[in-house]
Amino acid sequence: MFPHLDPAWIALIGTIIATVGVKLLEKWLGKRDKQVDDATQIRSELREQVTSLKTDIKELEDEVEEWRSKYYDTREELAMKRLELQQALEQITRLTEELKSRADKAQQIIKDVQP
Repeated sequence: MFPHLDPAWIALIGTIIATVGVKLLEKWLGKRDKQVDDATQIRSELREQVTSLKTDIKELEDEVEEWRSKYYDTREELAMKRLELQQALEQITRLTEELKSRADKAQQIIKDVQP
């Protein structure tokens, strides 16, 4: 093909081309390894975040359960207080009516006793 080229030149050109090819291949494989390392690092960070978020969720769920328990306890206590107040109001009403009845009887007795 190139009859006028010396075999030494052909060997030199072949060596240069082969060296460039090897360097390109190393660079391409190096990028691939870096991409794999980056992907591994990202997955590791995501796992850590997921674990952290799961812990946060568990803590929040526990806190919600605590507040729910407090809510129902307070609600039950409020219902009991309402019942007690209703009973007290009924007792006050009954005593007021009884007091009025006795006052009326006392006035009637006073009227009957006076000449």
